[in-house]
Amino acid sequence: MARNTGQPARTLGSVSIRAREHPDSTAVLTWICEHITDLDITGEPGGDVFLVVDEPETAAEHTDHGRPGVHVATGPPLPTPPSGGAGVWCLAAPEWLGSGSAAGLRSVGSAIPRRSPRWRSGDVVLAHIVVPPAAEADRVECLTREILALAASLPASVTLRVSVQGSLGEDWAPRLAAAAERIEITRSDGRLVLDGVRAAAVSPSPVAFGQAQYARVPMLALPALDEGQEIVAGAASLLAAPREAGDTPPGPLFGTSVLAGDASARDMDGRALQRVARQLRQLVLAPL
Repeated sequence: MARNTGQPARTLGSVSIRAREHPDSTAVLTWICEHITDLDITGEPGGDVFLVVDEPETAAEHTDHGRPGVHVATGPPLPTPPSGGAGVWCLAAPEWLGSGSAAGLRSVGSAIPRRSPRWRSGDVVLAHIVVPPAAEADRVECLTREILALAASLPASVTLRVSVQGSLGEDWAPRLAAAAERIEITRSDGRLVLDGVRAAAVSPSPVAFGQAQYARVPMLALPALDEGQEIVAGAASLLAAPREAGDTPPGPLFGTSVLAGDASARDMDGRALQRVARQLRQLVLAPL
């Protein structure tokens, strides 16, 4: 992911980057890099500072060797920062998920991409699926059945757009397309595309939930695909308002409801990832 501008530019230093192999982690790393304008970005070790997303062991190895940098957690399970060291440990997730400070993390707010989601209502219901690498087969089957139930429950004038972040296998999309009309299946880089969307059904991912809440789109929770998503779903359920008759989308898909709790001001300012990029710059100029 090294930057190539086509001409030399003066930079303050360099940052070595790495992320866990997970759709949310790689998306957030990409979005942070979009805010880094005065550091050379490299996937190789040896940068002046490090940026690691959801790999606490890698970050701890850097700090053990006295290298400054930032570790970003995007959701549960939250890491425990090592005592001392030259690293800054952040939590980029909605504050309702839990207090980062309790775990020794610096909360920076929800991870919102630079091209932040904008909601304009229309005739589409979005189902945004975040697929962890270790998604369990029975959970995927449960999700598939409920996506089909959602498609069957929608009025004929409404299209279901299924946005998949990660991989559900080669047979999944054809199966869905064959079973339902007025369905679109697309791949996602993690950004929620909310133009023309009347409501969103979203995997219980802190990154996806944070974007939907930031855009203030009516939101429902899809079934969790692993234990981490179960934790997020449980935290969100504490904020969920009971569904009213006539809520969109209708049908039996969701037993709990639209996420209602107001996000914090920090979650809603959309600057979490800018804060991380600024912290990296500060570490280059004045290491801890």
